[in-house]
Amino acid sequence: MSEWDHLDLGNIRATLIRQEDTILFNLIERAQFKRNLAVYQPGADILKGTGIAECYTKHLLSETEAIHAKVRACEHTYTYIHTYKHIRISSM
Repeated sequence: MSEWDHLDLGNIRATLIRQEDTILFNLIERAQFKRNLAVYQPGADILKGTGIAECYTKHLLSETEAIHAKVRACEHTYTYIHTYKHIRISSM
């Protein structure tokens, strides 16, 4: 296979069909599950006693970003030497 074969029209068509199938399959799979409104509502009953005042989705995203930032700061201490000291990671 040469380096230009990936630009062949047949190859591009097959790739697009595979991507379309993947997108449709994922939409069908997702549609099988009901939407859980409690994870989008601040102070929902399922969050009582957890100390989470915001909606669960926002809390999950902010904690994920904080963990990613802390990992990145630890990997690149020469650039982000003081960053990890200011990142809040809650204990759950």
